Amino acid sequence: MALRSPPAEPIAHRATIVGLDETDIQAMESYPISDQDLSLLLRKLDQFQPRVVGIDIFRDLTVEPGHAALVQTLQDLPNVFGVEFLSVNISGPPSLPPERIGFVDFPLDTDGLVRRSLLGRFTEEGNYHFSLAIRLAEAYLLKDNITIESGLKDPQAMRFGPVEIPPFRRNTGGYIREYADAQQTLLNVKSGPTPFQKVSLREV
Repeated sequence: MALRSPPAEPIAHRATIVGLDETDIQAMESYPISDQDLSLLLRKLDQFQPRVVGIDIFRDLTVEPGHAALVQTLQDLPNVFGVEFLSVNISGPPSLPPERIGFVDFPLDTDGLVRRSLLGRFTEEGNYHFSLAIRLAEAYLLKDNITIESGLKDPQAMRFGPVEIPPFRRNTGGYIREYADAQQTLLNVKSGPTPFQKVSLREV
């Protein structure tokens, strides 16, 4: 059976990506983005009343100026989530509680491509962590009174309302004896040249 590229999908208007590009960096004349600029960005985004905001920027260390302002902003905006990187022990922002931090680790296939998403996993210390994607989905759907639960068809799966996320197994699809110890699922990649709305930091 021949594989075909799926048709282009419409832009997902429920999500907007704020990107930091080279022009933004030149305008700020510094990199990485300071805590002050990040705080200002979050305050500005909050004016648009987003359900959730995920900061896909590591903030385990202070980037002055403006650290105190960022700490206050994160306290004031409970819908903002930060990231950690479990594989290389990069912690999330220390001013955020654990339930507002999600990991951004992805399993790589042997050809270096990402086809699977890690949803949750245990650390060596025995603590269970959720991915940023699950943290954001959980907070977003909670506004509709939809909570994360165990699956009905598969008790080991994650479920939001009637939607059960199919878990990845060692022999799922074309995989043979693949690593599947953590909670994983196959990615359903959106097709099309502009699957999401995207704006630059300077546009915001």
